[in-house]
Amino acid sequence: MAEGTLEAERARLEELYRRYGGLIASWSAKLGGPGVDTEDLVQEVFLVIAETLKDFRGDAKLTTWLFRITENVVRNRRRQERLRRWLAVFGEETARRLMAAAPDPGDSLERSEAQTRIYRALDGLSEVHRTALILFEIEGLKCEEIAELTEVRPEAVWMRLTRARRHFIRRFTALERQP
Repeated sequence: MAEGTLEAERARLEELYRRYGGLIASWSAKLGGPGVDTEDLVQEVFLVIAETLKDFRGDAKLTTWLFRITENVVRNRRRQERLRRWLAVFGEETARRLMAAAPDPGDSLERSEAQTRIYRALDGLSEVHRTALILFEIEGLKCEEIAELTEVRPEAVWMRLTRARRHFIRRFTALERQP
């Protein structure tokens, strides 16, 4: 690759980071849930962007493309973490891992427990419903913005939100009843 082309790609990547790094961090934090390493996810997202930037043709809006990459990176990370947790159950390191994942002493116990219940309820939703609910209720995006990011019609977003809320409330209520 020519030196000028490499410099142009680097400059474009730096500009994307300056303009969208905060938005990608916000998406990563919300989609990933508590305990997620947002900085690590953002770095991973930008590694994917660096690899695929030359292939971006502009068929979709840039923010839609960036959201899709972020969503895929977070989804893959969540799968990896689920597998690690499952494997940890069978190993001697389980106690050490639980101690390492203990909440920060500065956090209010009540808030921490509520946040854990919320994300446990969210974890019980399908990825499609989970994403729609997080973008609408937590990120505060409008239906039209979610439709654009996820490349579906607004009607489909409303349907997903309706179902997501119903499943979330049912799951959250069940978790509230648990000791």
